Amino acid sequence: MEEMGYRNFNAIRQLGQMGKFSKMRADGTLSTSNSALLLLTYMASVTYDWDTERNCPTPDAKAKGYPCRYYKRGAETFAYDYGKLGISPEQAMSENAQEYIEKRKGAANQEFKRSITTLKDWGVIKQLEHAKNGKPAGYLLLLGDDEENRAVERWARQCLGLPMVW
Repeated sequence: MEEMGYRNFNAIRQLGQMGKFSKMRADGTLSTSNSALLLLTYMASVTYDWDTERNCPTPDAKAKGYPCRYYKRGAETFAYDYGKLGISPEQAMSENAQEYIEKRKGAANQEFKRSITTLKDWGVIKQLEHAKNGKPAGYLLLLGDDEENRAVERWARQCLGLPMVW
């Protein structure tokens, strides 16, 4: 099986080179949200690739019926994988260790939400499923042109049993 996400990551690089993630500041300089880019690259690395050359799922995703470019791991998994939930040894040994952990979780969750909003504003993700019964929301990565993004969404909706909305 090929490594997941490498094609997705290449698509992100191309979007970045086109200025997709740049924002004009009030002082006239361009900036970007590093936190949102980190989340987007993480999402791309842990989701199934899309075959951009043929505009269809990769053979592995197709054979298993896996949605491509679909992220549903949530904020806590992202925070854990990037060490955003860690506390110092002193904090871990204190009576307030659980309080420190909860504060870290809260801060990581807020950062995740801000980044999700930024990614939606950039037009590179679309929420297909809302968080429900303790399960995280599901986001489709929109890393191609309009035709490719529609094909990716059709495939994801088919795999997930979601209605087609066009």
